Amino acid sequence: MKRRDFLFTVPLLAALTAAPALAQDIQDRTIKFGYFVNAESPVGHGVRKFAEIVAAKSGGKLKVREFPAAQLGNENQQQSALIAGTQEMAAPGSPQLVGAVKEFGLLDFPYIVSTLPQADALLDGPFGQSLLKTLPAKGIVGLGYFENGFRHVTNSKRPVKGLADLDGLKIRVQLNPV
Repeated sequence: MKRRDFLFTVPLLAALTAAPALAQDIQDRTIKFGYFVNAESPVGHGVRKFAEIVAAKSGGKLKVREFPAAQLGNENQQQSALIAGTQEMAAPGSPQLVGAVKEFGLLDFPYIVSTLPQADALLDGPFGQSLLKTLPAKGIVGLGYFENGFRHVTNSKRPVKGLADLDGLKIRVQLNPV
């Protein structure tokens, strides 16, 4: 059975930015970092590595507290919390951002990339960076992208080898119109 895959990207968002500062100039602060997948996901591992780097570079004055598995609310609630300033960071899926910037929906089209290096080139290149630059007008700052693997069409009834195999299946889908 051939899998039907497409990229699932997770923009890394922050509700604040700071000018470069020396560790001695940084005030003690805890950053709430919410995300929607479990703590053992690639995003969870990335958040913990990010927390280590932030602690080291700030001399321990900045601490990142992770909130996996939608502990801070669903994607809409967390996006609102970012904009309101009650949550500092999040890693939502690209479908969530379509409501703010419709062009993020382009990342959800199936088969636009077939390998992780292609995904990196797309997101780290001009296209991905131009998407991030649209976010400050919406009250959030995009710092970069997490990859969370490729999406797959799965079910418990039968193999999916083509469009006809989807007939009659109930499939959970993402929130945007793609």
